[in-house]
Amino acid sequence: MSMNEIWTTQDQYYTYIKKIADNIFKDSNIIYEILIFGVKYHDRNQCSVILYPDNKNNIILSEMIKKKLMSSNKGIKKGVIPEKRSTNLDSNDISHRAMINSFLNAKKKFNLQNKNIKYRRKYNLDTYKLFNKNNKCFAYFSQVRDILGYDVYIIFNLDKKSSSNYHKFHDPREVGRGEIRSFIDAVIYSYLNKCVSVLESLFKDEIVYKNNEIISISNKILISSGESLLKGVIEILDIDKKDDEVQIDMFDLINSISQMSYENTYINGYLVLINDDKLKNMQYIFKLKDHKDYRINKSKTTRKLIQMARNNIVLATDSIFIYGLYYKNIIEQLKDVFIIKIIGQSKWELYYNKWMLMYVEYSIPRIITGINQDEIRNRIINAEFRQEYIDDIHRFILDVIEVALKERKGITLIFGNDVQEEIANNNIVCIKIEVRSIRDIFKSINSLLTIDGGILMDKEGRCYAIGAILQYGSSEQNDPARGSRYHAAKAYSEKAKEKNSRFVVVISEDGYIDFFPEPEK
Repeated sequence: MSMNEIWTTQDQYYTYIKKIADNIFKDSNIIYEILIFGVKYHDRNQCSVILYPDNKNNIILSEMIKKKLMSSNKGIKKGVIPEKRSTNLDSNDISHRAMINSFLNAKKKFNLQNKNIKYRRKYNLDTYKLFNKNNKCFAYFSQVRDILGYDVYIIFNLDKKSSSNYHKFHDPREVGRGEIRSFIDAVIYSYLNKCVSVLESLFKDEIVYKNNEIISISNKILISSGESLLKGVIEILDIDKKDDEVQIDMFDLINSISQMSYENTYINGYLVLINDDKLKNMQYIFKLKDHKDYRINKSKTTRKLIQMARNNIVLATDSIFIYGLYYKNIIEQLKDVFIIKIIGQSKWELYYNKWMLMYVEYSIPRIITGINQDEIRNRIINAEFRQEYIDDIHRFILDVIEVALKERKGITLIFGNDVQEEIANNNIVCIKIEVRSIRDIFKSINSLLTIDGGILMDKEGRCYAIGAILQYGSSEQNDPARGSRYHAAKAYSEKAKEKNSRFVVVISEDGYIDFFPEPEK
């Protein structure tokens, strides 16, 4: 059977891997496409390229292939075709037409005088480096598989804007193929490994998939991703493991701790993953004597210590030994800090410099809607908040969004120069409260998420009312796909007496985040 014959019958395989991806990313705002790319180098100076599915949505990838792989400086100089083989593209083959111009441009640029375009490369093409140099590109390639003479890759084509909402951590080491800097990275690599592992079954057995199987595979990929992310974090801590006799699986350990209870109460507290060198000369609450006697995997001792690590206290560990209890606010002043927050009831979170990298619930990591902190800050600045209040407002909005998305709740944050006047004129139905700061209000955010209505504040961060319902009807430009919270907020913003006197953040249960007024186009 030829590759072309197989390729036309592989819908089952593509549907299978696409269903897995859709299940994994169902709660996120990630925009992506799954593609299959194959290239075959012929002995008679010809090359065949196949891209599936071959539709208009693949134009971006086609451009990336021809610009980054076929005609880039790095690609040409190091070569594209395996050594001892040469090729020319057959311009009569419609599969190749999208790449012809790049080859001709490359030929001219590098003064290749021969009639046919000939290149060389190492046998293993490092597509990760070609497509993801400095993390500026958004295509993730699987490991290559030789299928009937074709070099076949599964490609995860990730939208840049949607992926920028997910936090990455700094890795001081040299980064190569498959290095993980975020939970999204970990998920994509685990997913691609699974795709490759079942690729050959396309040519052997019929793929049968059921919904419960898709869910099971998706959960296994997420668990594997969580394990990989935590291992990656621990690796960059540069911990001396000579004294470590037992390999500790931190992901499994934290899951176990989060399920523990003490006197009928679930364990909750903070762990900081840190190299003990950074703890020297740091102020502490108490330091353990002979720390090598206290391993993190001694569950009873760890449970007692974590139970003490609350509020502004963290338990310091290098993932092997426990060193003592330290002040959280002092630890957070360090560069590149990783803190695990154990919530209890089989729930915990991993933070990097105050930003959530991963949320785990019942041993399975969840991908929640990402937050683009820079975009939110720019919106606040454009809304003309006074400079001295921007940092506090920014932090408050980010914290509320993070909690609301995790709890899958909706809420509206209403800021305005005229909020007291609006309340006095009964333009807003609300529960008036004694004036509180946004910091005090956030302490009750979980309770506020359980009621209808929003939080009403002025642009200096003082809160005047909760349960606020905006009675402004709908905007002149309605979006039938959005709910009443969205439309009321948009209308409230549009009817402000002065430009930028009002600023509204709408967080919907389905993960949408909207800001009003909308930026001018």
